[in-house]
Amino acid sequence: MISLIEHIEFLTLRHDCVVVPGWGAFIAQYESARYEALTGVTHSPRRVISFNARVEHSDGLLAQSLMRRESLTYDAACHAIEKCVAMFKQQFNADGQLSFGRVGYFTRGLNGAPLFMPILDGGNDACDIYYGLTDLTIHPLDFVVDRVSERDELRRRMVMPRWVKRAGQVAAAIVLLLGMTVVLTTPASLGEREREYAAVSLPGMNTASRPVFNWDKADMNLSIAMPVDHREAAQPVSQQGRYHLVVSSLSSREQFEDFLTSHPDLAQRARLIERDGKFRVIIASNDDKAELLKERAMLPAAYASSWICE
Repeated sequence: MISLIEHIEFLTLRHDCVVVPGWGAFIAQYESARYEALTGVTHSPRRVISFNARVEHSDGLLAQSLMRRESLTYDAACHAIEKCVAMFKQQFNADGQLSFGRVGYFTRGLNGAPLFMPILDGGNDACDIYYGLTDLTIHPLDFVVDRVSERDELRRRMVMPRWVKRAGQVAAAIVLLLGMTVVLTTPASLGEREREYAAVSLPGMNTASRPVFNWDKADMNLSIAMPVDHREAAQPVSQQGRYHLVVSSLSSREQFEDFLTSHPDLAQRARLIERDGKFRVIIASNDDKAELLKERAMLPAAYASSWICE
C-alpha cells in the first residue's frame, strides 16, 4: 500500500513547495532570527510549513516521487494520488481532523474548511536545517547589575546583628548548664532493698540444654524453666544482678536457637529470660547499671540497638 504522507514528508524537507493535486499545496516559509527586548529572548531562525488550499494544479513533483520509489508509470502515480486524496477527504469529513505525520495536521475551521497546524518543534522534518538552534535568553548588563544589587541588599538586611547571635549563644549555654545540674544532682532510685540472687553458671555449648529464665511478678525472683527434653539439672547462672543488658526481643523460645546460630559471637554469653509472655536475650547482668552501660558501649556496631532493663 502506497503511503502518500511519507512522500510529502520527504519532499517538504527538500523543496519549498509541494502540491498535492485535489488537496492543496504545502509551502515552506523562512523566519529569520529576531530579538525581543521586552523578554530578552533571541529567537532562532526557523523554517515553517504553511498550507494553501487554493493551489490544486499538479506540478508533477509528487507524481515523480511515486514513480521513482514505487516503480509506477506517470498515469499510475496520478491515479494513486487521486485515491489517497479521496481517502483524506473521507477521513477528514468523518473525524474532523487529519494527521500528515511530522509535517503537521488538519483540523476543522470555523467555516468547516480544513485548517492546517504545522509542527514547529520536536519532530518536524521541515525544520531540520536549523536543528540544534534554540531560543536564547540574553539580559542587558544593567539589568544583571540591578538584580545583583537587589540580592546583596536583601542579604544585608537578613544578616543578624552580632549582639543578637552572642545573646543566643549565652542563653543556650545557660540552659545546658541548668540541665546538667538537674541530671547530676538527682539521685537514682535504687529501690527499697537490694535483691540477692543465687549465683549460677551457664551449661556447656549444648544448645538443647540451654535454660529459659521466667520472671515472676509476685516476688521478682528469677526462676529457671528447662526445655521439655532436658534430663539434667539446670546449672546455676553467673553474673546475676538487678539490671540486664538485652540485645534482642523474641516472640517464642524456638527463635532463641535461631538467634544463637546467626550470632555465634554471643553463644557463650547469651541467655533467655521470659517476662509477661515475652522473651528477651540478655548477655550480662549486674546490680550496677553504670557497669552495664560501659559494657554496652563496647559492643560492636551491630548491637547498637541493645538496651538495659530491670
